Amino acid sequence: MSKKDIELISYEIPNDNIKTNILCVDCVLNGGIIPGTTIQFVSESGLGKSTLCLEIAKNLCYQEMKVLYLDAEGSVTQNTLSTIGITEYMINNTFYYVRESTFGNVEKVIDKFLESINFDLVIIDSIAALINDDFLDSSKSASITTNNSNLNSRPLTLFLNKYNSIAKKRKISFIFINQYRNKVDMKIGTVLKEYGGKSVRYNSDVILKIIPLKSNGKNRDFSKLPQIIPGNKLELEIIKSNRIIPGLKIPFYLVYGRGVSELYQKIYALIKLKIINENNSYYKYTINGVTYRRHGFEELYYSIINQFLDEEVMSKIREFYIK
Repeated sequence: MSKKDIELISYEIPNDNIKTNILCVDCVLNGGIIPGTTIQFVSESGLGKSTLCLEIAKNLCYQEMKVLYLDAEGSVTQNTLSTIGITEYMINNTFYYVRESTFGNVEKVIDKFLESINFDLVIIDSIAALINDDFLDSSKSASITTNNSNLNSRPLTLFLNKYNSIAKKRKISFIFINQYRNKVDMKIGTVLKEYGGKSVRYNSDVILKIIPLKSNGKNRDFSKLPQIIPGNKLELEIIKSNRIIPGLKIPFYLVYGRGVSELYQKIYALIKLKIINENNSYYKYTINGVTYRRHGFEELYYSIINQFLDEEVMSKIREFYIK
C-alpha cells in the first residue's frame, strides 16, 4: 500500500450512538452506546446492576433493536422482567432471555443466536458467575478446590478476547456485568477488586462503576432529595473511557425492581440551574410566563410536566451533569 493510498483512508468514526434514554448512562457514554463497543458495569453485590441493564435492554427493544440477555447468576425472575416492563418484547422477539452458567454453554448460545439474528446488544450477567464446564462434568474429577488456574482465569480471558473481537467485527455491543471481590493487599489491607482483573479491564472499552451516593461528596445535595418512592441514591462513575475523562460521577435514583427515575435527576439539575427556585419548603418555576408555586418536594415531583423537557432544557441538563 502506497503512502497516497494511506492518506485516502478515512478514520472518522460515524456518529451512530445508540441512545439508552437513561440520562445518567447516556451522559457518561457521551450520547449513548457506540455499536461494537464492550462496556463493563461493576459494583458490589445488590446495588442494581441487573435492574439498570434490563432497563437499557427494554429501551433498546422499544427502539426495535434486538437484545440477548444471558443470565449466569439465575437472579432474574419472571416477576422482575414483568415489573421492569420487558415481557412484551419477549413475545415479539426483540428481547431474548437465556439462563446458562458455564463458559461453554454461554458460548454455544451466543454463537448459535448470532448465526441467525442480528443483535444490537448482548448482556452477560455476570461474568463473575461463569464457571468452567469441567466443574459440572463428574468424569473430569474437577472441584472448586482444584489448584488449576486453567479452570477459571484462562477460559475467561479467551471468552472475553473472542467476544471483544466479534463486537468490533460485527458492530454488536456487549455489556459485561461484573462485581467486586475482597482481595488482601499486604500494604493497605483488604480492598475491593473487580473480578477478572487486567483481562476484563483490557477487553472493556468502557468501565462504569456503580457506587452508593456519599453525603459528603460532590453530589451531596442529591442525597438530600426526599425519597418519594422506594429506591437507592447512587452514583455512576467512569473508570475507563476514551470519550470522557475518567472520574466523572453522575448521581441517579434507582427505584427497586423498576429502574432509574429520570425525574429525580431532572429536578435536581433544574434546581441547581435555578430553573426551579427553592425557598425553604417551597419551589417556584415559570412556564410560558406563568409562575407556579409548589409546597414541598412531593408536590413538585408530581407536578413537573413536559414543558421542562424540551430539547433546549434537556441540553442544559446534560451539560450540567458532564461539566
